[in-house]
Amino acid sequence: MNTRKTVYEKLFSNQTTELAKHEVELGLIQELESASKKNNDLANKLDNDFTQFASIRNSITSSLARLTTENNDVATKINAAIKTARDLGVESPDLFKYAKSASDITLLIKDISNKLK
Repeated sequence: MNTRKTVYEKLFSNQTTELAKHEVELGLIQELESASKKNNDLANKLDNDFTQFASIRNSITSSLARLTTENNDVATKINAAIKTARDLGVESPDLFKYAKSASDITLLIKDISNKLK
C-alpha cells in the first residue's frame, strides 16, 4: 500500500509539474504568435500605405511637371503682352492680374517641389 501511494504521488506530482511547464511554454508560444501576427499585419499595412503614397507621389510629380510647363508658357505670353502694351503706351490691368496669378502658381510649384524632396 505504501509503495502504491509513493508511485501515485510521484506520477501525479511529475505530471503536474510537466503540465505547468507546458502551459507556460504554450502561453509564450501563443503570445509570440499573437505578437508576430500583429507585427505582420502592421508591416502589410505599411507596405500598402507606402505603395499608395508612391503612386500619389508619382501622380503629383507628373501634374507638377505639366503645370510647370503650362505656367511657363503663360508667363512667356504675359511678358510678351506686357512688352507689347508698353510699346504701344497702353496699360492693361488684366495683364497684371494674369501676371500675379502666374507668379502665385510659380510659388506653389516651388513650395510643392521643396516638399517632395
